[in-house]
Amino acid sequence: MKGISTEAKVGLLVLLAIFILAFLTLRAGNYEFNKKNGYRLTVVFDSVAGLDQKARVKVSGVDAGYVEEISLVDDGARLTLRIKEGINIRKNAQARILSLGLMGEKYIEIEPGTEEFPLLRNGETISTGLAGKSLDQLGEQIGALADDLMAITKSIKAVIATQEGQARLTQIMENMEHLTTGMSNIVIENQKEINRIVKNLADFSGELNKLMVQNKGHVSNIVSDLNVFSSDLALQGKKMMQDMGDVTESLKSLVDPNNKDIGSTFKRLAGVTEKLDLTLKEVHEIAERMNKGEGTIGKLLTDEKVYNEISGTLEGLNTTLSKADAFSLHLGFRSEYLTEYEKSKSYFSLKIQPRENKYYMLEFVDGFKERVSSTRRVFQDGTVVSVEEETQDKLLFSLLMAYKLGPFFLKGGLMESEGGAGIDYYPFGENFCLGVEGWDFDQTKPHLKIFSKLIFKRYFHVNIGWDDAINSDAQSFFAGAGFAFEDKDLKYILTKLPLPGL
Repeated sequence: MKGISTEAKVGLLVLLAIFILAFLTLRAGNYEFNKKNGYRLTVVFDSVAGLDQKARVKVSGVDAGYVEEISLVDDGARLTLRIKEGINIRKNAQARILSLGLMGEKYIEIEPGTEEFPLLRNGETISTGLAGKSLDQLGEQIGALADDLMAITKSIKAVIATQEGQARLTQIMENMEHLTTGMSNIVIENQKEINRIVKNLADFSGELNKLMVQNKGHVSNIVSDLNVFSSDLALQGKKMMQDMGDVTESLKSLVDPNNKDIGSTFKRLAGVTEKLDLTLKEVHEIAERMNKGEGTIGKLLTDEKVYNEISGTLEGLNTTLSKADAFSLHLGFRSEYLTEYEKSKSYFSLKIQPRENKYYMLEFVDGFKERVSSTRRVFQDGTVVSVEEETQDKLLFSLLMAYKLGPFFLKGGLMESEGGAGIDYYPFGENFCLGVEGWDFDQTKPHLKIFSKLIFKRYFHVNIGWDDAINSDAQSFFAGAGFAFEDKDLKYILTKLPLPGL
Protein backbone atom coordinates (compact mmCIF):
# COMPACT_ATOMS: atom_id res chain seq x y z
CA MET A 1 0.00 0.00 0.00
CA LYS A 2 3.00 2.28 0.34
CA GLY A 3 3.38 2.27 -3.48
CA ILE A 4 -0.15 3.64 -4.00
CA SER A 5 -0.38 7.37 -4.18
CA THR A 6 -2.87 9.49 -2.32
CA GLU A 7 -4.77 10.28 -5.53
CA ALA A 8 -5.15 6.54 -6.27
CA LYS A 9 -6.49 5.89 -2.80
CA VAL A 10 -9.07 8.66 -3.22
CA GLY A 11 -10.06 7.23 -6.61
CA LEU A 12 -10.53 3.71 -5.17
CA LEU A 13 -12.63 5.12 -2.31
CA VAL A 14 -14.86 6.98 -4.80
CA LEU A 15 -15.29 3.81 -6.92
CA LEU A 16 -16.19 1.80 -3.82
CA ALA A 17 -18.74 4.44 -2.78
CA ILE A 18 -20.25 4.42 -6.31
CA PHE A 19 -20.51 0.61 -6.22
CA ILE A 20 -22.22 0.60 -2.82
CA LEU A 21 -24.62 3.36 -3.92
CA ALA A 22 -25.51 1.44 -7.09
CA PHE A 23 -26.08 -1.77 -5.10
CA LEU A 24 -28.36 -0.03 -2.58
CA THR A 25 -30.30 1.68 -5.40
CA LEU A 26 -30.92 -1.63 -7.17
CA ARG A 27 -31.83 -3.26 -3.88
CA ALA A 28 -34.31 -0.52 -2.90
CA GLY A 29 -35.82 -0.52 -6.39
CA ASN A 30 -36.28 -4.30 -6.25
CA TYR A 31 -34.16 -4.74 -9.38
CA GLU A 32 -32.62 -8.08 -10.21
CA PHE A 33 -30.66 -9.14 -13.28
CA ASN A 34 -32.52 -12.40 -13.60
CA LYS A 35 -36.02 -10.92 -13.38
CA LYS A 36 -37.09 -12.31 -16.70
CA ASN A 37 -37.03 -15.81 -15.22
CA GLY A 38 -40.42 -17.39 -14.35
CA TYR A 39 -43.68 -17.03 -16.21
CA ARG A 40 -46.25 -14.29 -16.88
CA LEU A 41 -49.88 -14.05 -15.77
CA THR A 42 -52.41 -11.27 -16.30
CA VAL A 43 -55.24 -10.00 -14.11
CA VAL A 44 -57.79 -7.17 -14.54
CA PHE A 45 -58.88 -4.81 -11.72
CA ASP A 46 -61.54 -2.09 -11.70
CA SER A 47 -58.95 0.29 -10.22
CA VAL A 48 -55.25 0.09 -9.33
CA ALA A 49 -54.97 3.50 -7.66
CA GLY A 50 -51.77 3.73 -5.61
CA LEU A 51 -50.21 0.59 -7.11
CA ASP A 52 -46.90 1.17 -8.95
CA GLN A 53 -45.12 -0.80 -11.63
CA LYS A 54 -42.61 -3.26 -10.14
CA ALA A 55 -44.80 -3.59 -7.04
CA ARG A 56 -44.33 -6.86 -5.24
CA VAL A 57 -46.52 -9.94 -5.79
CA LYS A 58 -47.07 -12.32 -2.85
CA VAL A 59 -48.62 -15.77 -2.67
CA SER A 60 -49.95 -16.66 0.78
CA GLY A 61 -47.79 -13.82 2.20
CA VAL A 62 -44.53 -14.99 0.53
CA ASP A 63 -42.75 -12.96 -2.21
CA ALA A 64 -43.51 -14.63 -5.53
CA GLY A 65 -42.75 -12.00 -8.20
CA TYR A 66 -43.50 -8.44 -9.23
CA VAL A 67 -45.78 -6.30 -11.44
CA GLU A 68 -44.11 -6.16 -14.84
CA GLU A 69 -46.55 -3.93 -16.71
CA ILE A 70 -49.72 -1.86 -16.11
CA SER A 71 -52.00 -1.07 -19.05
CA LEU A 72 -55.49 0.39 -19.51
CA VAL A 73 -58.27 -1.76 -21.05
CA ASP A 74 -61.99 -1.21 -21.62
CA ASP A 75 -63.13 -2.86 -18.38
CA GLY A 76 -60.39 -1.50 -16.08
CA ALA A 77 -56.64 -1.82 -15.58
CA ARG A 78 -54.75 -4.93 -16.70
CA LEU A 79 -51.63 -5.99 -14.81
CA THR A 80 -48.97 -8.27 -16.20
CA LEU A 81 -47.37 -10.23 -13.36
CA ARG A 82 -43.98 -11.98 -13.48
CA ILE A 83 -44.22 -15.09 -11.25
CA LYS A 84 -41.18 -17.03 -10.08
CA GLU A 85 -40.60 -20.58 -11.29
CA GLY A 86 -41.86 -23.32 -8.98
CA ILE A 87 -44.82 -21.33 -7.63
CA ASN A 88 -48.11 -22.99 -8.65
CA ILE A 89 -51.21 -20.88 -9.19
CA ARG A 90 -54.48 -22.56 -10.21
CA LYS A 91 -57.45 -21.47 -12.31
CA ASN A 92 -59.69 -20.64 -9.32
CA ALA A 93 -57.07 -18.32 -7.82
CA GLN A 94 -58.02 -14.81 -6.64
CA ALA A 95 -55.86 -11.67 -6.72
CA ARG A 96 -56.33 -8.75 -4.32
CA ILE A 97 -54.71 -5.32 -3.95
CA LEU A 98 -53.57 -4.90 -0.34
CA SER A 99 -51.33 -2.47 1.53
CA LEU A 100 -48.63 -2.88 4.17
CA GLY A 101 -50.31 -1.05 7.03
CA LEU A 102 -52.57 1.98 6.78
CA MET A 103 -50.12 4.16 4.82
CA GLY A 104 -47.74 1.46 3.53
CA GLU A 105 -46.98 0.53 -0.07
CA LYS A 106 -49.51 -1.50 -2.03
CA TYR A 107 -48.86 -4.99 -3.37
CA ILE A 108 -50.67 -7.90 -5.05
CA GLU A 109 -51.76 -10.79 -2.81
CA ILE A 110 -52.72 -14.02 -4.65
CA GLU A 111 -54.71 -16.87 -3.14
CA PRO A 112 -53.31 -19.82 -5.17
CA GLY A 113 -56.56 -21.83 -5.44
CA THR A 114 -57.38 -25.45 -4.65
CA GLU A 115 -55.88 -28.67 -5.98
CA GLU A 116 -58.94 -29.87 -7.92
CA PHE A 117 -58.42 -27.06 -10.47
CA PRO A 118 -55.66 -27.17 -13.14
CA LEU A 119 -52.55 -24.96 -13.04
CA LEU A 120 -52.32 -21.64 -14.90
CA ARG A 121 -49.72 -21.56 -17.69
CA ASN A 122 -47.60 -18.75 -19.12
CA GLY A 123 -49.74 -15.96 -20.58
CA GLU A 124 -53.05 -17.09 -19.00
CA THR A 125 -55.32 -14.84 -16.91
CA ILE A 126 -56.39 -14.94 -13.26
CA SER A 127 -60.18 -14.72 -13.50
CA THR A 128 -60.87 -12.87 -10.23
CA GLY A 129 -59.28 -9.53 -9.35
CA LEU A 130 -60.55 -7.72 -6.25
CA ALA A 131 -59.46 -4.15 -5.60
CA GLY A 132 -59.31 -2.92 -2.01
CA LYS A 133 -61.02 0.27 -0.88
CA SER A 134 -59.00 3.46 -1.06
CA LEU A 135 -58.58 5.89 1.83
CA ASP A 136 -60.87 8.37 0.05
CA GLN A 137 -63.66 5.79 -0.18
CA LEU A 138 -63.22 4.86 3.47
CA GLY A 139 -63.29 8.53 4.38
CA GLU A 140 -66.55 9.03 2.49
CA GLN A 141 -68.16 6.05 4.24
CA ILE A 142 -66.99 7.24 7.66
CA GLY A 143 -68.31 10.73 6.87
CA ALA A 144 -71.71 9.33 5.87
CA LEU A 145 -71.80 7.29 9.09
CA ALA A 146 -70.92 10.38 11.12
CA ASP A 147 -73.74 12.33 9.43
CA ASP A 148 -76.23 9.56 10.29
CA LEU A 149 -75.08 9.53 13.92
CA MET A 150 -75.36 13.31 14.06
CA ALA A 151 -78.93 13.17 12.70
CA ILE A 152 -79.87 10.51 15.30
CA THR A 153 -78.30 12.60 18.06
CA LYS A 154 -80.20 15.70 16.96
CA SER A 155 -83.49 13.77 16.91
CA ILE A 156 -82.92 12.42 20.43
CA LYS A 157 -81.89 15.86 21.63
CA ALA A 158 -84.98 17.45 20.09
CA VAL A 159 -87.18 15.01 22.03
CA ILE A 160 -85.40 15.14 25.40
CA ALA A 161 -84.23 18.77 25.47
CA THR A 162 -87.75 20.18 25.76
CA GLN A 163 -89.54 20.45 29.08
CA GLU A 164 -92.32 18.21 27.81
CA GLY A 165 -89.82 15.50 26.80
CA GLN A 166 -88.05 15.67 30.16
CA ALA A 167 -91.38 15.47 31.96
CA ARG A 168 -92.38 12.40 29.96
CA LEU A 169 -89.04 10.74 30.62
CA THR A 170 -89.36 11.45 34.36
CA GLN A 171 -92.91 10.08 34.35
CA ILE A 172 -91.80 6.91 32.57
CA MET A 173 -89.03 6.29 35.11
CA GLU A 174 -91.45 6.87 38.00
CA ASN A 175 -93.99 4.48 36.47
CA MET A 176 -91.29 1.84 36.02
CA GLU A 177 -90.20 2.28 39.63
CA HIS A 178 -93.79 1.89 40.87
CA LEU A 179 -94.27 -1.13 38.63
CA THR A 180 -91.11 -2.90 39.79
CA THR A 181 -91.91 -2.14 43.45
CA GLY A 182 -95.41 -3.58 43.04
CA MET A 183 -94.13 -6.69 41.27
CA SER A 184 -91.49 -7.21 43.97
CA ASN A 185 -94.17 -7.03 46.68
CA ILE A 186 -96.32 -9.53 44.78
CA VAL A 187 -93.42 -11.98 44.55
CA ILE A 188 -92.58 -11.62 48.26
CA GLU A 189 -96.20 -12.17 49.29
CA ASN A 190 -96.55 -15.24 47.03
CA GLN A 191 -93.14 -16.81 47.64
CA LYS A 192 -94.62 -20.15 48.74
CA GLU A 193 -96.85 -20.34 45.66
CA ILE A 194 -93.89 -19.57 43.39
CA ASN A 195 -91.82 -22.29 45.05
CA ARG A 196 -94.69 -24.73 44.56
CA ILE A 197 -94.97 -23.79 40.87
CA VAL A 198 -91.21 -24.25 40.42
CA LYS A 199 -91.37 -27.69 42.01
CA ASN A 200 -94.34 -28.71 39.84
CA LEU A 201 -92.55 -27.52 36.71
CA ALA A 202 -89.42 -29.45 37.68
CA ASP A 203 -91.51 -32.60 38.29
CA PHE A 204 -93.29 -32.11 34.97
CA SER A 205 -89.99 -31.67 33.14
CA GLY A 206 -88.61 -34.85 34.72
CA GLU A 207 -91.73 -36.87 33.84
CA LEU A 208 -91.71 -35.53 30.28
CA ASN A 209 -88.05 -36.42 29.84
CA LYS A 210 -88.67 -39.89 31.28
CA LEU A 211 -91.63 -40.36 28.95
CA MET A 212 -89.59 -39.37 25.89
CA VAL A 213 -86.78 -41.77 26.85
CA GLN A 214 -89.18 -44.66 27.46
CA ASN A 215 -90.98 -44.12 24.15
CA LYS A 216 -87.98 -43.33 21.97
CA GLY A 217 -88.39 -46.66 20.18
CA HIS A 218 -92.11 -46.02 19.54
CA VAL A 219 -91.37 -42.62 18.00
CA SER A 220 -88.78 -44.20 15.70
CA ASN A 221 -91.33 -46.87 14.72
CA ILE A 222 -93.92 -44.20 13.84
CA VAL A 223 -91.45 -42.42 11.57
CA SER A 224 -90.45 -45.72 9.96
CA ASP A 225 -94.11 -46.64 9.36
CA LEU A 226 -94.73 -43.29 7.66
CA ASN A 227 -91.73 -43.83 5.39
CA VAL A 228 -92.95 -47.33 4.48
CA PHE A 229 -96.48 -46.01 3.83
CA SER A 230 -95.23 -43.28 1.49
CA SER A 231 -93.08 -45.79 -0.40
CA ASP A 232 -96.01 -48.21 -0.79
CA LEU A 233 -98.27 -45.38 -1.94
CA ALA A 234 -95.76 -44.40 -4.63
CA LEU A 235 -95.50 -48.04 -5.79
CA GLN A 236 -99.28 -48.62 -5.80
CA GLY A 237 -100.10 -45.33 -7.55
CA LYS A 238 -99.74 -46.78 -11.06
CA LYS A 239 -101.91 -49.80 -10.21
CA MET A 240 -104.61 -47.52 -8.73
CA MET A 241 -104.75 -45.46 -11.93
CA GLN A 242 -105.08 -48.65 -13.96
CA ASP A 243 -107.97 -49.85 -11.75
CA MET A 244 -109.75 -46.51 -12.22
CA GLY A 245 -109.43 -46.92 -15.97
CA ASP A 246 -111.02 -50.37 -15.74
CA VAL A 247 -113.93 -48.94 -13.71
CA THR A 248 -114.47 -46.25 -16.36
CA GLU A 249 -114.61 -48.86 -19.13
CA SER A 250 -117.14 -50.89 -17.11
CA LEU A 251 -119.40 -47.84 -16.73
CA LYS A 252 -119.22 -47.18 -20.48
CA SER A 253 -120.27 -50.73 -21.23
CA LEU A 254 -123.14 -50.44 -18.75
CA VAL A 255 -124.75 -47.48 -20.51
CA ASP A 256 -124.09 -48.84 -24.00
CA PRO A 257 -127.47 -48.85 -25.93
CA ASN A 258 -126.56 -52.20 -27.53
CA ASN A 259 -126.22 -53.83 -24.12
CA LYS A 260 -128.86 -56.56 -23.66
CA ASP A 261 -129.17 -55.90 -19.92
CA ILE A 262 -129.97 -52.19 -20.34
CA GLY A 263 -133.77 -52.83 -20.34
CA SER A 264 -133.74 -54.70 -17.05
CA THR A 265 -131.50 -52.00 -15.57
CA PHE A 266 -133.98 -49.27 -16.43
CA LYS A 267 -136.85 -51.31 -14.94
CA ARG A 268 -134.98 -51.61 -11.64
CA LEU A 269 -134.34 -47.87 -11.71
CA ALA A 270 -138.07 -47.21 -12.20
CA GLY A 271 -138.90 -49.29 -9.11
CA VAL A 272 -136.35 -47.43 -7.06
CA THR A 273 -137.86 -44.13 -8.22
CA GLU A 274 -141.34 -45.17 -7.02
CA LYS A 275 -140.00 -46.06 -3.59
CA LEU A 276 -138.17 -42.73 -3.47
CA ASP A 277 -141.43 -40.89 -4.23
CA LEU A 278 -143.18 -42.63 -1.31
CA THR A 279 -140.31 -41.71 1.02
CA LEU A 280 -140.49 -38.06 -0.03
CA LYS A 281 -144.25 -37.99 0.66
CA GLU A 282 -143.65 -39.29 4.21
CA VAL A 283 -140.94 -36.67 4.77
CA HIS A 284 -143.36 -33.98 3.57
CA GLU A 285 -146.02 -35.16 6.05
CA ILE A 286 -143.49 -35.05 8.93
CA ALA A 287 -142.46 -31.52 7.93
CA GLU A 288 -146.10 -30.37 7.96
CA ARG A 289 -146.57 -31.76 11.49
CA MET A 290 -143.39 -29.97 12.64
CA ASN A 291 -144.68 -26.67 11.18
CA LYS A 292 -147.93 -27.11 13.12
CA GLY A 293 -145.93 -27.52 16.37
CA GLU A 294 -146.78 -31.19 16.83
CA GLY A 295 -144.21 -33.41 18.54
CA THR A 296 -141.07 -32.48 20.53
CA ILE A 297 -139.09 -31.19 17.54
CA GLY A 298 -142.11 -29.21 16.37
CA LYS A 299 -142.36 -27.45 19.71
CA LEU A 300 -138.64 -26.61 19.62
CA LEU A 301 -139.01 -25.06 16.19
CA THR A 302 -142.27 -23.16 16.75
CA ASP A 303 -142.09 -22.14 20.44
CA GLU A 304 -140.32 -18.74 20.49
CA LYS A 305 -139.47 -18.99 24.21
CA VAL A 306 -137.68 -22.31 23.77
CA TYR A 307 -135.86 -20.92 20.74
CA ASN A 308 -134.63 -17.84 22.66
CA GLU A 309 -133.38 -19.98 25.57
CA ILE A 310 -131.47 -22.30 23.24
CA SER A 311 -130.07 -19.36 21.27
CA GLY A 312 -128.84 -17.63 24.46
CA THR A 313 -127.23 -20.83 25.69
CA LEU A 314 -125.41 -21.33 22.38
CA GLU A 315 -124.20 -17.70 22.34
CA GLY A 316 -122.77 -18.02 25.87
CA LEU A 317 -121.09 -21.30 24.97
CA ASN A 318 -119.63 -19.76 21.82
CA THR A 319 -118.25 -16.76 23.78
CA THR A 320 -116.64 -19.07 26.36
CA LEU A 321 -115.08 -21.28 23.69
CA SER A 322 -113.79 -18.21 21.78
CA LYS A 323 -112.03 -16.85 24.88
CA ALA A 324 -110.52 -20.26 25.64
CA ASP A 325 -109.33 -20.61 22.06
CA ALA A 326 -107.67 -17.16 22.13
CA PHE A 327 -105.79 -18.02 25.37
CA SER A 328 -102.40 -19.64 24.66
CA LEU A 329 -99.66 -21.11 26.82
CA HIS A 330 -96.00 -21.27 25.71
CA LEU A 331 -93.25 -23.41 27.25
CA GLY A 332 -89.68 -22.56 26.26
CA PHE A 333 -86.05 -23.31 27.01
CA ARG A 334 -82.83 -21.67 25.87
CA SER A 335 -79.15 -21.71 26.76
CA GLU A 336 -76.63 -18.87 26.29
CA TYR A 337 -72.83 -19.29 26.32
CA LEU A 338 -70.88 -16.29 27.71
CA THR A 339 -67.41 -16.16 26.17
CA GLU A 340 -65.86 -14.04 28.93
CA TYR A 341 -66.80 -16.55 31.66
CA GLU A 342 -66.68 -19.68 29.43
CA LYS A 343 -69.94 -20.80 31.03
CA SER A 344 -73.56 -21.18 29.99
CA LYS A 345 -76.78 -19.75 31.44
CA SER A 346 -80.00 -21.74 31.10
CA TYR A 347 -83.50 -20.25 30.94
CA PHE A 348 -86.82 -22.10 31.40
CA SER A 349 -89.85 -19.93 30.57
CA LEU A 350 -93.62 -20.14 30.92
CA LYS A 351 -95.50 -17.51 28.87
CA ILE A 352 -99.24 -16.93 29.23
CA GLN A 353 -100.75 -14.92 26.36
CA PRO A 354 -104.44 -14.04 26.81
CA ARG A 355 -104.42 -11.74 23.77
CA GLU A 356 -102.20 -11.22 20.74
CA ASN A 357 -100.96 -7.86 22.02
CA LYS A 358 -100.32 -8.85 25.64
CA TYR A 359 -98.56 -11.61 27.59
CA TYR A 360 -97.22 -12.54 31.03
CA MET A 361 -93.98 -14.49 31.47
CA LEU A 362 -92.46 -16.45 34.34
CA GLU A 363 -88.83 -17.44 33.71
CA PHE A 364 -86.27 -19.32 35.81
CA VAL A 365 -82.57 -18.62 35.28
CA ASP A 366 -79.56 -20.71 36.29
CA GLY A 367 -77.47 -17.67 37.36
CA PHE A 368 -73.88 -18.80 37.79
CA LYS A 369 -72.83 -15.18 38.56
CA GLU A 370 -74.92 -15.31 41.74
CA ARG A 371 -73.50 -18.00 44.07
CA VAL A 372 -74.67 -19.19 47.50
CA SER A 373 -72.13 -20.54 50.01
CA SER A 374 -72.77 -22.83 52.98
CA THR A 375 -70.35 -24.06 55.66
CA ARG A 376 -70.41 -27.52 57.29
CA ARG A 377 -68.25 -28.45 60.29
CA VAL A 378 -67.24 -32.10 60.80
CA PHE A 379 -66.94 -33.17 64.49
CA GLN A 380 -65.22 -36.18 65.99
CA ASP A 381 -65.50 -36.84 69.72
CA GLY A 382 -66.81 -33.30 70.21
CA THR A 383 -63.87 -31.69 68.39
CA VAL A 384 -64.01 -29.89 65.05
CA VAL A 385 -61.96 -32.02 62.65
CA SER A 386 -62.50 -30.09 59.40
CA VAL A 387 -64.58 -27.30 57.90
CA GLU A 388 -66.15 -27.86 54.50
CA GLU A 389 -67.57 -25.00 52.43
CA GLU A 390 -69.90 -25.67 49.52
CA THR A 391 -70.73 -23.11 46.83
CA GLN A 392 -73.76 -23.51 44.55
CA ASP A 393 -75.24 -21.44 41.74
CA LYS A 394 -78.24 -19.35 42.76
CA LEU A 395 -81.55 -19.89 40.96
CA LEU A 396 -82.95 -16.57 39.71
CA PHE A 397 -86.37 -15.83 38.27
CA SER A 398 -88.10 -13.24 36.12
CA LEU A 399 -91.76 -12.21 36.23
CA LEU A 400 -92.71 -9.91 33.37
CA MET A 401 -95.73 -8.26 31.80
CA ALA A 402 -95.49 -7.14 28.16
CA TYR A 403 -97.73 -5.02 25.93
CA LYS A 404 -97.50 -4.61 22.15
CA LEU A 405 -97.39 -1.21 20.42
CA GLY A 406 -97.00 -1.63 16.66
CA PRO A 407 -93.75 -3.55 16.00
CA PHE A 408 -92.61 -3.00 19.64
CA PHE A 409 -93.20 -5.05 22.79
CA LEU A 410 -92.74 -3.02 26.00
CA LYS A 411 -92.10 -5.21 29.04
CA GLY A 412 -91.35 -4.67 32.70
CA GLY A 413 -91.27 -6.37 36.07
CA LEU A 414 -88.68 -8.58 37.70
CA MET A 415 -85.65 -9.56 35.61
CA GLU A 416 -83.31 -12.14 37.16
CA SER A 417 -84.76 -11.35 40.63
CA GLU A 418 -84.25 -7.56 40.21
CA GLY A 419 -86.56 -4.80 39.02
CA GLY A 420 -86.13 -4.04 35.33
CA ALA A 421 -87.66 -3.22 31.96
CA GLY A 422 -87.00 -3.81 28.28
CA ILE A 423 -88.19 -3.38 24.73
CA ASP A 424 -88.35 -5.86 21.82
CA TYR A 425 -88.47 -4.60 18.23
CA TYR A 426 -89.73 -6.81 15.36
CA PRO A 427 -88.73 -4.94 12.15
CA PHE A 428 -89.51 -7.78 9.73
CA GLY A 429 -92.42 -9.63 11.32
CA GLU A 430 -92.33 -12.32 14.00
CA ASN A 431 -89.16 -14.13 12.81
CA PHE A 432 -86.53 -11.54 13.78
CA CYS A 433 -86.19 -9.48 16.95
CA LEU A 434 -83.86 -6.77 18.28
CA GLY A 435 -84.05 -6.13 22.00
CA VAL A 436 -82.65 -4.23 24.98
CA GLU A 437 -83.19 -5.17 28.63
CA GLY A 438 -82.02 -3.43 31.80
CA TRP A 439 -82.30 -4.32 35.48
CA ASP A 440 -80.63 -3.92 38.87
CA PHE A 441 -80.92 -0.11 38.76
CA ASP A 442 -79.80 0.19 42.38
CA GLN A 443 -76.20 -0.35 41.26
CA THR A 444 -73.93 2.41 39.92
CA LYS A 445 -73.96 0.69 36.51
CA PRO A 446 -77.22 -1.21 35.87
CA HIS A 447 -77.14 -4.56 34.10
CA LEU A 448 -77.80 -3.81 30.39
CA LYS A 449 -78.32 -6.63 27.89
CA ILE A 450 -78.45 -6.05 24.11
CA PHE A 451 -79.45 -8.96 21.85
CA SER A 452 -80.87 -10.10 18.52
CA LYS A 453 -82.94 -13.25 17.93
CA LEU A 454 -83.71 -15.17 14.74
CA ILE A 455 -86.67 -17.60 14.76
CA PHE A 456 -86.84 -20.45 12.25
CA LYS A 457 -89.05 -23.48 11.72
CA ARG A 458 -91.58 -21.72 14.04
CA TYR A 459 -90.34 -23.52 17.18
CA PHE A 460 -86.57 -22.89 17.26
CA HIS A 461 -84.41 -19.78 17.57
CA VAL A 462 -80.79 -18.61 17.84
CA ASN A 463 -79.65 -15.42 19.55
CA ILE A 464 -76.46 -13.39 19.99
CA GLY A 465 -75.68 -10.24 21.90
CA TRP A 466 -73.71 -8.38 24.56
CA ASP A 467 -74.36 -9.02 28.27
CA ASP A 468 -73.77 -6.37 30.98
CA ALA A 469 -72.75 -4.02 28.16
CA ILE A 470 -71.91 -0.90 30.21
CA ASN A 471 -69.97 -2.68 32.97
CA SER A 472 -66.41 -3.10 31.67
CA ASP A 473 -65.52 -5.54 34.49
CA ALA A 474 -68.36 -7.97 33.77
CA GLN A 475 -69.40 -7.44 30.12
CA SER A 476 -69.30 -10.45 27.79
CA PHE A 477 -70.37 -11.52 24.31
CA PHE A 478 -72.86 -14.38 24.25
CA ALA A 479 -74.47 -16.73 21.75
CA GLY A 480 -77.24 -19.22 22.33
CA ALA A 481 -80.13 -21.29 20.99
CA GLY A 482 -83.44 -22.61 22.23
CA PHE A 483 -86.98 -23.73 21.45
CA ALA A 484 -90.57 -22.87 22.43
CA PHE A 485 -93.81 -24.85 22.08
CA GLU A 486 -97.45 -23.80 22.43
CA ASP A 487 -99.95 -25.79 24.45
CA LYS A 488 -101.63 -27.13 21.30
CA ASP A 489 -98.25 -28.36 20.02
CA LEU A 490 -97.60 -30.17 23.29
CA LYS A 491 -101.07 -31.73 23.15
CA TYR A 492 -100.38 -32.96 19.62
CA ILE A 493 -96.98 -34.43 20.61
CA LEU A 494 -98.38 -36.16 23.70
CA THR A 495 -101.30 -37.70 21.79
CA LYS A 496 -98.87 -39.16 19.24
CA LEU A 497 -96.69 -40.79 21.93
CA PRO A 498 -97.88 -44.23 23.21
CA LEU A 499 -98.14 -44.13 27.01
CA PRO A 500 -96.86 -47.13 29.08
CA GLY A 501 -99.63 -49.37 30.26
CA LEU A 502 -102.29 -47.88 27.93
